[in-house]
Amino acid sequence: MSCHHPRRITKQLFVTSLRARQRRHEFTRQAATYAANPLVADRSQLMRLVQAVRPRPQARVLDVATGPGFVALAFAEAGCEVVGIDLTEAPLAIAEQTRQARGLTNVRFQLGDAEQLPFGEEAFDVVVSRFALHHCENPQRVMAEMGRVCRSQGLVAIEDLVMSEYPERAAYQNCFEHIESALPIKIASSSSAISPIHAPSLLARSWRSSPPVDWK
Repeated sequence: MSCHHPRRITKQLFVTSLRARQRRHEFTRQAATYAANPLVADRSQLMRLVQAVRPRPQARVLDVATGPGFVALAFAEAGCEVVGIDLTEAPLAIAEQTRQARGLTNVRFQLGDAEQLPFGEEAFDVVVSRFALHHCENPQRVMAEMGRVCRSQGLVAIEDLVMSEYPERAAYQNCFEHIESALPIKIASSSSAISPIHAPSLLARSWRSSPPVDWK
């Protein structure tokens, strides 16, 4: 029989809750700026992701950590039935405004935690996330949840930043990104990002969505 120390559990829960509040605060503060970022809003880049996934018409798509909703909206414009979920209300308000402006009725947005997705198993044909995983406290848990709600023979697609395979260079790059974003960040290398240990039920393959950055 195992025994857990109550104070240790309470402290761990408190730290997790504090970090979650910090993330909500920063994403609320940066919501408008992030939505205006050309890297995030560029429709040609969004369409490259949709084309890489190649969803069938009316496929059920979940966009995890949807933020201002650009990925969800791109899949909706491709004829999919889409749900966008995010932990913070401010970017979801921007997403809903954009949805209304574009007159889309096949996409909706809701609050939710990527580490505890409020959906049953195999609820979606495609589960996607873009530029979000490196902000997650527990990316392994997020990927496991994405796999859980994706149907058998469905597709989980993650587009994210990747770092150097060299530890010292990767540490420098993570430090730089943290200063730029003012948010907790942990960006993985390409090999570790698609490692099966992150989500044993997922079969990984990768593609490059943009040219590499020269950090010399």
